Amino acid sequence: MQRVGEEVARLIRLRGYASRTAVWRSGECEVIALEHGGEVYAVVVAEKDGRIYGKIVPGSSSVSLMRCLEVMYSPWGLYVFADDPESFAESIGRKLGRAAVQGRMMLEGMRS
Repeated sequence: MQRVGEEVARLIRLRGYASRTAVWRSGECEVIALEHGGEVYAVVVAEKDGRIYGKIVPGSSSVSLMRCLEVMYSPWGLYVFADDPESFAESIGRKLGRAAVQGRMMLEGMRS
């Protein structure tokens, strides 16, 4: 049986939201690293009571070191909730632009 994170990553690539993805298990959830428009994002995916939930955050070259709790409790990013992997992937696609803006804001804040 395919894990939900792997299915979401497949759908994200299929719909053209990401050129590349990587998925790994981290505690109670899965982390998807995805590349979109030359930018890297981390997406946490978990399930509870038949619902899929998670968060998309702007990433960096260290995205492969991120863990679920780091992403979920990051002050940056956007939460995503869905009933199925297809809806979750669609929500990620719709939120990529806003996550990119947050990423630029985060970098500007670090430079100040």
